[in-house]
Amino acid sequence: MTSHARNSDPDTSHDTAASINMNRQRHRVLRTYYRHRPPDGMIDHEAYVRAGITVSGWTHQRCSDLRQAGWIARTGSKGITPSNKPAHRCAITPEGILAFESWAMIYGW
Repeated sequence: MTSHARNSDPDTSHDTAASINMNRQRHRVLRTYYRHRPPDGMIDHEAYVRAGITVSGWTHQRCSDLRQAGWIARTGSKGITPSNKPAHRCAITPEGILAFESWAMIYGW
């Protein structure tokens, strides 16, 4: 997966996107979903905070990447973001569990 910046974003945004180690962030977020499994799931912001990732404009893409890969999915429940907006809750999928456990064996987590 590649870094994300809109075509209309300034060059500095593209530079920042290119400098982010997305694989490490994705692994941290997936590990969080693996270790913390609330019955109704977590909103993206909660997953980032639990993963120890500073929430920024770029951060939101990590959970989108995991959803696109089929490693987390919406639970049907909603929560509220810190900005008081509704947000879907997600949980790790069986495919996400397999992906995490294979990374854990490779990297010794």
